Amino acid sequence: MLALAGYGALAALRAAHAQSAAPRRIGLLLLNAPCPAPRELREALAALGWVEGKTLAFDCVSAVGRIPNIPALAKQLVARRPDLLVSQTLPGIRPLVAETSSIPIVALALADPVGMGLIKSL
Repeated sequence: MLALAGYGALAALRAAHAQSAAPRRIGLLLLNAPCPAPRELREALAALGWVEGKTLAFDCVSAVGRIPNIPALAKQLVARRPDLLVSQTLPGIRPLVAETSSIPIVALALADPVGMGLIKSL
């Protein structure tokens, strides 16, 4: 399942949160930046009422520019069974899609996921 931008993340988190009061876990696969989660993402979710450490926890892995490491990092992240997976672009999304069809995936910056063969339709 591939969702787009923040709306997909919010919907997936709300659905998961309705089932449990435990903090929701977002698995974040970064390509070039080191962890933790980007400030902009944390602030956007906080503005929607998701409080890091209370209702939300990030599980972040980063390839730190080592592109060949991305598939192994995606596999590790999926094995941790977060409630939601997030990555920025195609090199991060493709390995996540290859590893799971049961965890929602949010792409932060994809122009044409249908044309890229990631999803069948919008």
